[in-house]
Amino acid sequence: MKGFILYPSYKIIDGKSYVFLFGKLENGESFLVMNFYEPYFYIKTKDVKKAGNGDFKIENSDFKSFNDEKLSRVILETPKDVPGLRRSFEEDGIECYEADIRFAYRYLMDKEIMMGVEIDGDYETSDFINRIYRDAEIKPIEYFPNNLKIFSVDIETSSNGKKLYSIAIYSEGFEKVLIDMDEEEMLEEFKKIILEEDPDIITGWNLIDFDLEYLKNKFKEHRISFVLGRTNETCKIRIEKDFFRDSKADFPGRVVLDGIQLLRMSFVDLDSYKLEDAAQSILKEGKLISYIEGKGEEIDRLFREDKKKLAKYNLNDARLVTEILKKTKIIEMTIERSILTGMPLDRVNASIASLDSLYLRELNKRGYVANSGHYTPKEERIKGGYVMESKPGIYDYLLVLDFKSLYPSLMRTFNIDPLSYVENCNGKNLIKAPNGACFKNQNGVMGVLVERLLKSRDKAKKEKNELQRHAIKILLNSFFGVLANANCRFFSLDVANAITHFGQKMIKLTAEKVEEEGYEVIYSDSITKDRFTTLIVNGKLLIISMEELFKKFISKKVIIGKKERIDLRKENVLALTVNKETLEPEFSKLNEIIRHKTNKKVFRVNQKYGETICSEDHSLIIFEDNKLKEVRPLEIEKRPLFKIVKIPDLPKIVKIDIYEYLKNYSYKVTYKGRIKTAKAHCDDKWVWFGWTNRKKSVRVKRFIDIKSKEFESLCRLVGAYIAEGSSSTPETTKSRLGASISSSNVNWLKSLKEDYYKLFDNVDVSIIVSTKKIRELKYFNGETEKNISYVDKTQKLQLMNILSAVFFKSLAGQNSNGKRVPYFMFHVDEKYKKILLDTMIEGDGSRKSKDKRYSEQYKLKHFSYCTNSLGLTSDLSTLLTQLRFNYSIRYRKEKSNYTITTSNKNNSRIKTNIEEIHYEDYLYDLSVDKNKTFVDACGNILLHNTDSVFVLSKAENLEEAEKIGNELNIKLNKFFESYVKKEYNRNNHLELEYEKCFVRFLMPRVRGSETGAKKRYAGLNSKGKIEITGMEAIRGDWTELAKKFQMELLDRLFHKKEVKSYIKKLIEEVKDGRHDKDLVYRKQIRKNLEDYAMNAQHVKAAKKLKNFKGSVIEYVITEDGPEPIQNQKHKLDYKHYIDKQIKPIANAVLIFFNITLDELLEGSTQVDLNSFSK
Repeated sequence: MKGFILYPSYKIIDGKSYVFLFGKLENGESFLVMNFYEPYFYIKTKDVKKAGNGDFKIENSDFKSFNDEKLSRVILETPKDVPGLRRSFEEDGIECYEADIRFAYRYLMDKEIMMGVEIDGDYETSDFINRIYRDAEIKPIEYFPNNLKIFSVDIETSSNGKKLYSIAIYSEGFEKVLIDMDEEEMLEEFKKIILEEDPDIITGWNLIDFDLEYLKNKFKEHRISFVLGRTNETCKIRIEKDFFRDSKADFPGRVVLDGIQLLRMSFVDLDSYKLEDAAQSILKEGKLISYIEGKGEEIDRLFREDKKKLAKYNLNDARLVTEILKKTKIIEMTIERSILTGMPLDRVNASIASLDSLYLRELNKRGYVANSGHYTPKEERIKGGYVMESKPGIYDYLLVLDFKSLYPSLMRTFNIDPLSYVENCNGKNLIKAPNGACFKNQNGVMGVLVERLLKSRDKAKKEKNELQRHAIKILLNSFFGVLANANCRFFSLDVANAITHFGQKMIKLTAEKVEEEGYEVIYSDSITKDRFTTLIVNGKLLIISMEELFKKFISKKVIIGKKERIDLRKENVLALTVNKETLEPEFSKLNEIIRHKTNKKVFRVNQKYGETICSEDHSLIIFEDNKLKEVRPLEIEKRPLFKIVKIPDLPKIVKIDIYEYLKNYSYKVTYKGRIKTAKAHCDDKWVWFGWTNRKKSVRVKRFIDIKSKEFESLCRLVGAYIAEGSSSTPETTKSRLGASISSSNVNWLKSLKEDYYKLFDNVDVSIIVSTKKIRELKYFNGETEKNISYVDKTQKLQLMNILSAVFFKSLAGQNSNGKRVPYFMFHVDEKYKKILLDTMIEGDGSRKSKDKRYSEQYKLKHFSYCTNSLGLTSDLSTLLTQLRFNYSIRYRKEKSNYTITTSNKNNSRIKTNIEEIHYEDYLYDLSVDKNKTFVDACGNILLHNTDSVFVLSKAENLEEAEKIGNELNIKLNKFFESYVKKEYNRNNHLELEYEKCFVRFLMPRVRGSETGAKKRYAGLNSKGKIEITGMEAIRGDWTELAKKFQMELLDRLFHKKEVKSYIKKLIEEVKDGRHDKDLVYRKQIRKNLEDYAMNAQHVKAAKKLKNFKGSVIEYVITEDGPEPIQNQKHKLDYKHYIDKQIKPIANAVLIFFNITLDELLEGSTQVDLNSFSK
């Protein structure tokens, strides 16, 4: 019987290990295969005696290490015994191989199973599973399951989250809404449906983080076992606190796939991943309650008054998820990726594990075994691609040549492979990469994998199997990123750099050979690292430095030219920005982070509202003439930088888990000659730290409810630590470990001591007096040195235990320039933000208490705070914005610190301090969707963000150009064939493809410069279609008039038609009212009209309707301002449309000829466009 594995796992039965493989049979029944298997790993045969005896056995094997050392197999009773034995061996200097592979996956690899199986044997049935096979014979087969049962689940709750209103379940052929019953009955019925209907996949929208987590808590509240899988085990939910990981749900025997995660990991790019927006984009339909205003209250009302309508709404949400997955074929794509990699459906996006699965199988066939996985942080740079500068102009018959799958083909051609890598370059018949790395000239593993996948891709293309072709493309494109990832067991800078350096060389060679043939190549494919920006990552606010953000995703880095780029489109990362239409703050999709080094000047630009440090050509944003404008640092003058004055509402958190903050910190200690790891441990109530379990370890409460007294204590302790605390860990001291908080206010320290005891247990702390009574202070008054002696009354709250040190370090940073506000403070009520803030001010702030110019009420509310930490300054800037404080930020160069001062009003006087600084490191830029802006979190001021070869053919017509393109393609491929054979004695697998010909091509010129504009061009392809990149016609915030105008203008340019009279005629037609129907603006209303802080034009138009409902307003600009089309009372303002819609489009094209629309209309410049053709 054929089957497909959904959920590989294992169980210990009577002390023996059994692999459990859950899945779906071709006849529609569920199955479980229970096969006995022994866990094992390898050590060097020469270390067998050193390993000694124990609860394991050692066998000889035919396997070798990469260094050709003979290996022996260590066999254990259970998988849980492996980590301990590995640790013990490694402490004794015995290297272990493949000791980190999950037990069930080890079985699948050894049996060469890629999720499709043929099962033979007797079986029995159970309450949960249709067929249970014990020690059955299973064989790997190619099998794609078309019969998986998929259930979409969605819940509705009260607006306060306390009551479960309904649960909707939808599948093809099944739909059910549980409503109008008490919670306990509803949960029991839901459980019954899942167990009886037995779905293979459970999906939904934000399913794990919201629906399942909520249901799990409700099951617990009503004391109902949370058993929804295919065993009687409790299902587990792991809400991922790490910003850069997805939450997981473990339902034994089933697969839980979140709809949002599925779209992202399959590179389905949407402006917004809200269900309403995704459904509108993909299905052209939406939710039944789609407006934002009062949505929660409306659901409350429906539950009270119209449960039938609520049920319909709930079911429709579940149905939309199913229809989205069906339309995009994401489930089928995920199955294809599972078959390709041998990974379960919910792990196909684990790129490192996927390569492991493929590579280790092939490696073991060759008699080799890999090292165990480890993490090796590396700071050295991975070099990369070569891109020539673009040359602006209008060109005829431009050819586009492109390498097919460049990096995978380089691996295959030059045998770039971990197994083939030779460290010392000694020996014969080696391949030497441009970076100096050497590889054996005998086919390695990567080449075989690439060859196999490319053949499968070509086959899929012939069979028109787009799903498989796309799945293979995703996998191939991941290989370089994995090998360049320090978490990969095969990580090597030499290997990763060999790939990119060969890529550089091949593109350079292509350009050289093209120019040798007599053709011209015209094109081929910033703030400082310490600046912080404001993001939402997986629903949590994160204020992070550019360098740290880049390092978080370093495995995804690619090199294009002199720039390193990381594609973040499939990650759940949003950047704080401003909506260009409404001027309202919002979070928008972060598409990419880019960094590069440059010789350009770098400036610190500081105003009282905030500051940034950026290159001389980076765009800052100001608000002028009722719109956002871009200016360079030296153009700012006295104009205020645009800053965000309101943080969009963030989801509230109800509880924090202290263990999640401490679990990632550890350090090594040596005890009696053995290396031990000190780390955080926990149970359901407490967290403790160390390398051994003591009877009365110092411990801290694990879970803290936000609205509890304990959380208030936490806020005060963290606030005091940020202001006056210190933490001593092995990185900062060689003496006693612990933390302390200092102050001359003993009563304050005593209250903090009480707060400490509310959270910590098994501990005794004390307040001690400073050991140094008299202190000397030296300062200069002019050129005269002054000395003052004073009595030091400082006392310390001593928290001298390692748990306290790690606790404060993990929550709020370390050292004066590293202190931070914990992220959860941005997600709690104002009351707790103020507790933290008040404690910080009490510790190290100032309230102008002796300044008679201020009232007592003013002094109680306002303060100033000084810090050396740019991160803390950025945190406080955001916190104060949430609390609606006016504040200024002053940077003091002589002390390298920041002072934040709050006040009732903002003084309108602006002083701009601009200072050129010496900077030689990376400059960073973010690419933000839609708005193209992001913030420097120091004041949340707004900033702007910013493998083909383009060949000028010199042809007279398309037929000649096509001929040249094909001839160049043949010549270049023949060149690479002979070049690779001659220089490296290898068969060439690089394939340069003549992709297309642009009959006419426009490469913009930056005004005032001889270089081409970046990422902006337009071309007329051989089929007569205009392709545009980076120009206004592809933007969604223009009227139909603007879009039609640009397309016609480009069409005239490309077909060498007259332009001047066309533009004049169009403007006259607009003035005559002949294009009125194309002058309508259509913009979204994203919230309650009263909630808009700035009265943007579309908001003004909406407010002119008595009862505006919906999410889109259609309006025009009249002589009396914006008016809705349903209620237009005045004449259209044609000057507005000419200035705002026609002029920008015209100038964006005419700038390439050093003329403007005004000059064109005045007749001051005669234009012959044919003279610009190349």
